Amino acid sequence: MQAHYIAFRRLCFSLGRLSALGTRKVSVEKMVFPGHTTNFTSKLELKKPEENQAIPIYRVLDKEGVPVSEDVEPQLEKDYVLKAFRTMVLLNTMDRIMYESQRQGRISFYMTNYGEEACHIGSASALDKGDLIYGQYREAGVLLWRGLTLEQMIDQCYSNVGDCNKGRQMPVHYGSRELNFSTISSPLATQVPIGK
Repeated sequence: MQAHYIAFRRLCFSLGRLSALGTRKVSVEKMVFPGHTTNFTSKLELKKPEENQAIPIYRVLDKEGVPVSEDVEPQLEKDYVLKAFRTMVLLNTMDRIMYESQRQGRISFYMTNYGEEACHIGSASALDKGDLIYGQYREAGVLLWRGLTLEQMIDQCYSNVGDCNKGRQMPVHYGSRELNFSTISSPLATQVPIGK
């Protein structure tokens, strides 16, 4: 528990430093992109692009992190929230250590998951354990959520005797038959036809 607390404190410190580097004023009602302006909406609707000039950006939270409507506030169990948070912090910590290992020449290749942790956990938690996943190399959080251990992930990155793929894959090309996660492929979108 102490290690998680230290990792959490470091993560909060890092996030605080990032936010202090400079924030851009964001309009509460409009998002401005070069050449485009669009509105926000809290009503999720499927729209055909040809029906509207600009499709509004769906959001659940305002810029302060407060739900924009009581209708969209999630009702999540405390155990789920704690597991999700711990998994995100664990993934972030593993990324930092493994990225530094790659930079030191201890492993040949490593792709971080920085900034994508919540996407992994949110999507993985919505799936059943029996659902087959065709992931890409920046989705290690899905495997952590499903139960792959840190030791198994690190064994794969180092291609050592504990690697379930027996060293036949590049680092971060995880796969697990038991967790219904197809082995990752380097070129993106190669598994789209299989997934259909």
